[in-house]
Amino acid sequence: MIKSGGASIDAYGVPLTEDTIEACKAADAVLLGAVGGPKWDNVDPSIRPEKCNPWSSQGAWFVL
Repeated sequence: MIKSGGASIDAYGVPLTEDTIEACKAADAVLLGAVGGPKWDNVDPSIRPEKCNPWSSQGAWFVL
């Protein structure tokens, strides 16, 4: 299972790993659901779950 957001923060300490980005780029489709929740309200702002937003300015992903 590929993790993002809060689940990824719990498992890896970051909201989106390079492995996840590469797996998603290689996929035919990606379904992104809710990525956060109250549990992650007080984490460092640089790793908030919404930082894994694929349409963010990070430019990790793009929409065709």
